[in-house]
Amino acid sequence: MTDSAIEGLADRLSPRLLRVSQAMRRETESLPLTVAQSSVLNQLILGPRKIGELARAEGVRLPSMTQTVGRMEKAGWVTRSGGAGRGNDAVITELGLELAQEVDRIRAAALAARLAELSEAEVEALWASLSALDLLFGSPGEPAR
Repeated sequence: MTDSAIEGLADRLSPRLLRVSQAMRRETESLPLTVAQSSVLNQLILGPRKIGELARAEGVRLPSMTQTVGRMEKAGWVTRSGGAGRGNDAVITELGLELAQEVDRIRAAALAARLAELSEAEVEALWASLSALDLLFGSPGEPAR
């Protein structure tokens, strides 16, 4: 494929991915967590993570992630192994896991409702695109790239 074809696809795909992200965020506006907090919970479902690892995975600076995790700790969604000291891992709590699962349920139900409006061929095309998206951005169940 030519460079111009790749660039053209990127130009058309980028705003669509942004719209998908925005739509998924809107579905959970009524829940008591921010988009960043939801994303951190999804990272912690995979296991304990250092604050620096979370910051890199989410593309934010360490002080911002430290504040985010601190707020989540106060809400009871995460704990830190050994307290809030340097180098400790953030760990999801049972309450945090329940909240992350609720976010996933709400988003999946909203997406299923949209998918039900598509033709069988359109749904099959989306199925076929999943492996390419996994190669680009990582599979679910893997740390974010």
